Amino acid sequence: MDRREFFRRTGGGLLLGAPLAGLPATAAALASPDGATTPVVVVGQADRNGALSLAHRLAAALGHGGRPLPVQARDAAALRRPDQVDALLSLPRGTRLLGVMDDASAVVFLAMAASRGAHLLAHGHHRLATQGATRHACSATACGEALAWHEPALRPTAHVEHFYRATLGEAALGARAPLPAAAGTDEALASFLIRL
Repeated sequence: MDRREFFRRTGGGLLLGAPLAGLPATAAALASPDGATTPVVVVGQADRNGALSLAHRLAAALGHGGRPLPVQARDAAALRRPDQVDALLSLPRGTRLLGVMDDASAVVFLAMAASRGAHLLAHGHHRLATQGATRHACSATACGEALAWHEPALRPTAHVEHFYRATLGEAALGARAPLPAAAGTDEALASFLIRL
């Protein structure tokens, strides 16, 4: 099953253009009924510099008390093996898993997750550039339209961090010191947030 077919079947078809302000209603729908904080696990593809860098940036943005969430790094082969994916998907029900990896690994991972009952909450596509602008397109399944934008190479993921925080129902980040630009080459990546 290709990525477009998976997103169409799970309700996350590619849509174009809504502001981040439209996401709090989405986040409210994702909140735990008892109001408890739901755990978030971050997975990054270890053999892609851009994926691991973006995963660490998102983990820092989603961390609490100034401490970033831990990032579980897996290489592409592990992200495509059923036993490795099963280990990641065996987390408690309701856990949110945020993954950043190349497109092929994301398609395989999401197909296995869907077959085990995981729900796609949001997804993104990122074209990271070492020079010039970095392009992003993100959408949340409960939001009517997708967001697409460019960011300067010096701060390539600021709005991606805000997007996933808003999708999870967390407040926007205050001013903070910018993280250094990701080292590496130009890369095309996929990110996603699923509920187990």
